[in-house]
Amino acid sequence: MTRGNVYTTQLEIGASYGEMPRLKRRSGSIGQRKKYHSKRHRSQSVSDNCDSIFSESTTAEPHVDHDYLSQAAQPSDHDYSALSAQPLDQDYSSQTMDHCCSTGQITTDIILSTETVPVENVSMDSRIAVLVAWVIFGGLLAQYLYTPFPENAKHPVKQRFSRAMVRVMHDIALIGSSLGLGSEVNITRRVSELNTLFSREPDDGTLWVEDKVFDGVQVRVYTPRGLSVTPSPALINIHGGGWAYLDIDGYDAFCRRVAKHANIVVISIDYRRAPEYPFPVPLDDCVTAVKYFISNAQKFNVDQNRIGLTGDSAGGNLAMATALRLQKEDVPKLKLLSLMYPTLQSFDLNLPSYLENPDRRSTSFCMKDTLIHCMQLYAFGNEPLTSAMIKNIHISKEDREKYSKYINMEMLPSKYRKERVTSEVAPTTSGTVKGVDTSIFLNPYFSPLLASDDDLRKLPKTYVMTADIDALRDDGFLLANRMKTLGLDLDHEHMEGLEHGFVLFFYYKSSLDYIENYSTYLKKNL
Repeated sequence: MTRGNVYTTQLEIGASYGEMPRLKRRSGSIGQRKKYHSKRHRSQSVSDNCDSIFSESTTAEPHVDHDYLSQAAQPSDHDYSALSAQPLDQDYSSQTMDHCCSTGQITTDIILSTETVPVENVSMDSRIAVLVAWVIFGGLLAQYLYTPFPENAKHPVKQRFSRAMVRVMHDIALIGSSLGLGSEVNITRRVSELNTLFSREPDDGTLWVEDKVFDGVQVRVYTPRGLSVTPSPALINIHGGGWAYLDIDGYDAFCRRVAKHANIVVISIDYRRAPEYPFPVPLDDCVTAVKYFISNAQKFNVDQNRIGLTGDSAGGNLAMATALRLQKEDVPKLKLLSLMYPTLQSFDLNLPSYLENPDRRSTSFCMKDTLIHCMQLYAFGNEPLTSAMIKNIHISKEDREKYSKYINMEMLPSKYRKERVTSEVAPTTSGTVKGVDTSIFLNPYFSPLLASDDDLRKLPKTYVMTADIDALRDDGFLLANRMKTLGLDLDHEHMEGLEHGFVLFFYYKSSLDYIENYSTYLKKNL
């Protein structure tokens, strides 16, 4: 907007009318068009009959304002060149002056005023309002996505991103199901499939990858083109995902990396998932596929005495349960059992790691409430005991006393031990809770941590990996310490500053390093 000045010309004439005009300056605005007009000032004492008053004043002694004359003689500080340069739109010489008869002075103010042509721009107020709205939205979004991680977090920025993406995926499923777009499980599966597209490992021609059927169970076979040893060792992978969500496509990149780095055959089992197929169907599929592969290892140029079984999270649960079931089968023993942050029990849901990660506000996306949700889908195909399991009163007092020797807080490292949280009053006798048969939670094929010492002794060499930021951390520690106490062949690796599921986050350096080290471990132990 152009700034300018408004000038007032005041012509004051005494009795002799011999005084020179004087310019007074006012601040104002000058636009693209300038319009000059005169404004008349009248004294309140001026009579409507100006002629008569003027005639009376002419007989009086002329009044001379000496103070004014002395001021008029002073040099002016103002630059009026700009004013004189302005073209006038009208001739004001014909304008009539009003005469102030009482003082003998005639005063005329000529005011230069302006009009500004409107400009089609967004006002400053509108811009500020938009900015404030974006700041508020950004703040709310940041609060929604932000998750604090402990000081020992390995990749805090990337870990917050991973946690935010899981939270968004979870909320999309909840909103979609509330709108009738499908079940929460199915929507989560679809969103997970989209995520898989971004993590898919490119085919570099170093592997043969085939989808096959092992005695009715879908599997995927990864065979390195340049096997250094024949017959080759092999690793069977059982994927995680809460028994319900992920599939072999979500683990395709992991299996490819292990097959290439360890130079071994890898089998990935696509078991049927809950809630459509609750316990024991997923476990039955895994047992069937493993038995078939061991019995037909030579068809894949694999040594049946050098086969390992691995699984992570819910896949770790299925892997250990499969190993326990195979003890009853007439097949060669597995060479290695590998468990990555496994789900091993539904007996005590108030372990310290569960209480540290209770719900969606938790650092780990593997939380107590999510585990309870998945455990029920696997056990029943629905969720009849959510309230009881959150309160940890789904196990009777009688059964807690019987199995407490397998789940003892003293087996945890001292830094992870917490004061025991007392559950509300639980049923006194085993059987049912709210009409639901809860004996499944005591089944070692559902909760492998409750397996007897004799059954643990029959397991092959076992590798357990636990993650620091994980509700399942204590499950792994309890199993590792039980097996160590029994003097069994066990390797336990604890990953400080990393969360549940980190192995699949290939944008972490820790994930890439872990897969490399794990592949080296497989070479030495298969």
